Amino acid sequence: MATRVALFRRIIWPARGGLFAIIGSATGLFGDMVGFFTEFFSPTVLMVLFAGLALVAALLCFQRALMVDPSNDEAVSAVVDCQVCDAFRFGLFATGAFMLLMLVGQGQSATEMVGRRLGLIEADVTEIRDNVRDLHEGAQAAMVIRNPRTPAELFSNAWVYTHVRRDTDQAWKTLGKLYDDEAPRMMDAADLYVTVGRTVLGPAPLQAELVRLGRAKRDATLLVLAARNAATEAEADSLLAEARGLDPALPFAHWDPLVTRVRVRPNPDPMAQVRMLEARKAAIETFIREYSAHPPGRWFFMPQYQGDYLTMARSLVDSLTTQIDTFRKIAAGNPGRVR
Repeated sequence: MATRVALFRRIIWPARGGLFAIIGSATGLFGDMVGFFTEFFSPTVLMVLFAGLALVAALLCFQRALMVDPSNDEAVSAVVDCQVCDAFRFGLFATGAFMLLMLVGQGQSATEMVGRRLGLIEADVTEIRDNVRDLHEGAQAAMVIRNPRTPAELFSNAWVYTHVRRDTDQAWKTLGKLYDDEAPRMMDAADLYVTVGRTVLGPAPLQAELVRLGRAKRDATLLVLAARNAATEAEADSLLAEARGLDPALPFAHWDPLVTRVRVRPNPDPMAQVRMLEARKAAIETFIREYSAHPPGRWFFMPQYQGDYLTMARSLVDSLTTQIDTFRKIAAGNPGRVR
């Protein structure tokens, strides 16, 4: 019995067993790598295939071993060194290597587990990178641009200093550079100049500076802002007329939607009211025509923060049309039914 056991041991681990162990283990590791890089041969499938090979070869090999005389060294060597037993040992060690790798991988192959973890790390890094990019893009609107080179970048920095950092002095310096280099001719730049200048200079000096700078730079937007803050209607009309002379295409030089004072005065002559209302309507229609001729970015660095001036203007034109018709009926002695 002991001799038969020794024979079975030699079948499983012959004198050159180290070579079979190396081949089988290398095959298992190679198969595991194949299962990692392909989707057709997973390590589990390969382990089953090698286990099946080992089982079939074992049946044939051990069947021959049961029929041989253990005391006959030549017969034993013929059994131990046969190709069928080689196939058995090959499949056995490959299956063992796969089982070890699956044990290390806790249900997966070790290579699959490493690959999965690498994939998770890569996914985490990708998600973090995307989140950082989103945060950076979201914060860009509140970031100061280093070494600004264009009027838009200078305006952006002045806007951030004013509305985000509350740094009035730095905002005023940036606006000074903006208007020293060139005239931006943008309504929101002029409006920001007024917002900051009112704190730095005060109302009266600011008004004088708006007029001076608008004329010096031939920037009609500054004159429009000066007209918006004028003390009298006559002064405002004069400044707007000057702005129209500098830039006839500037819509706000014809009509400023942010000026709320109503210029319709009581007049016993209905036709005088008609002429006044028609002049105002013509100015607003000119605004609509000029404003519609370009995208809002033509007049604003940040058009996304502006109101719907076209809708406001069209609504007012409709209202003025109704008023004009009413005064015409009054002048004709037929007021009709005013709704």
